[in-house]
Amino acid sequence: SSYIVADVIRTRRNDKATDPYQRIILGLSIFDILFSFILFLGTWITPEETGWLMAVGNTSSCTVQGFFHILGWVGEIGYQMALTL
Repeated sequence: SSYIVADVIRTRRNDKATDPYQRIILGLSIFDILFSFILFLGTWITPEETGWLMAVGNTSSCTVQGFFHILGWVGEIGYQMALTL
């Protein structure tokens, strides 16, 4: 996904036009990176009181993680649906 983002940005810097397919794939890749990063964080930002392995977060960090988890998931689904149209 990061390669796709870099490739589309490089294309735009060279003053070349991008087609709608490339822009949809760019959006999908950005949401994929966001979603993957949140999954990577996993239990680190889960509240300590849960007793989960390596949990060092608090309630606020858990709320932020949940927000970005849902945002990434819905964003990916939205862009995948845009590809099918």
